[in-house]
Amino acid sequence: MGARMKLKGVHRVLSQEWKRFRRVLRMFFEDRCVLWATAMSFGTLFAIVPLIVLAFPLVSNFQVFANTEATFRAFIFKHLVPSSGDIINSYITQFVERSTSLNVWGLIVLVLIAVSMLISIEHAFNNVFKVRKARPFIHKFAIYWTGITVTPFLIGVSFYLSNIIPNLLGKTSFFSYLRYVWGHIFPLLLTWLAFFILYKIFPNKEIKTVPALIGSFVAACFWEIAKAAFSFFIPRAATVPQLYGPLSTFLLFMVWIEWSWINLLFCGELTYDIEQQWLRSYGRGKRAPDPENYREFYALRIVQCIMDSFKAGKGPLKGSEIARKLKLPRQFVDGVMKALESRELVAELPGRRGRYLLAKSPELISFADVIFSINKNLFLPPQTEGERGKIGQVFQRVRKSLENTLKAKGFDYQQKE
Repeated sequence: MGARMKLKGVHRVLSQEWKRFRRVLRMFFEDRCVLWATAMSFGTLFAIVPLIVLAFPLVSNFQVFANTEATFRAFIFKHLVPSSGDIINSYITQFVERSTSLNVWGLIVLVLIAVSMLISIEHAFNNVFKVRKARPFIHKFAIYWTGITVTPFLIGVSFYLSNIIPNLLGKTSFFSYLRYVWGHIFPLLLTWLAFFILYKIFPNKEIKTVPALIGSFVAACFWEIAKAAFSFFIPRAATVPQLYGPLSTFLLFMVWIEWSWINLLFCGELTYDIEQQWLRSYGRGKRAPDPENYREFYALRIVQCIMDSFKAGKGPLKGSEIARKLKLPRQFVDGVMKALESRELVAELPGRRGRYLLAKSPELISFADVIFSINKNLFLPPQTEGERGKIGQVFQRVRKSLENTLKAKGFDYQQKE
């Protein structure tokens, strides 16, 4: 009996995860992630040298990492680019050395190329995480500077630890085993760290830490598995070098970059799905109903929330504040706000995007205004049905009664929470 219950539990979990996979795959194609990955692959090809010129010297400026820039870069390419990492690193090193002779205008061009790539990454992740508004320029600069400076430093710390810890472990058989394990685990940890930072800082919304950790870990695992497969099969596939000669390294590098972006965007969709499930959960293991099934109800609560802030003299509310107070997904709140804006019930504060206030006096807003802005066809029969059918007549009577009732109800009737 116990074994059967365990099997049922396993089957239920597998069924749920299979549904999640299908849901994530559908979102992946709906968001045109393959197209985004292809575009960013070409962008990466142009931006990789400017990014290295800007980022890697920052690591070597710290005394603990002094004189390790070349070794650090070789290590990164060895573990991040399978099969041809040494060749790619040699080419990149030549390009970086040539960049040292650039004048001011050349450096400006490098910065612009690097920033354009970072903007593309932000747009791609905003698309995956259903963010419709871009950051202001000042915020972009702060995020990009953080990405260029902090990320190499963190990876540099990891690189330093990966070298010093094996030396501290000694040379006994047991510690040799630990060094072997560390040598295989560290690349995974390095990749996990890099992907986690991408998911946390680039989307223009607050990504919950636990979903970001899960999504980035899955992405890191997929990436390491693909890297091992790539390293195993490419040396054994002699057809590509025979056909393309020296170009084969470049082509394989492009294939690997595109796969990397596809993997990142797919697991970004997974992170988004986990986050939405996380946001719908509350209490101790209880699950809140899907707000999409109760749009009219939650629209009333959102307007009430804005109204309470107005009456308390707190000023406009951020969409993120509303989502947090009502425990609703941010993209759901944004969709409701768009519908309310279309009926001129709320307005976005000029010059302060994402902050909302009432567009009318509270006394002029009825329940009917809010509900029918969300679902204008509520209890209306389709036009093809007409008014002669009995069902259509019932619907029209219900609609008229509902309108009369809701128009008489303002938000003063709602009970205080």
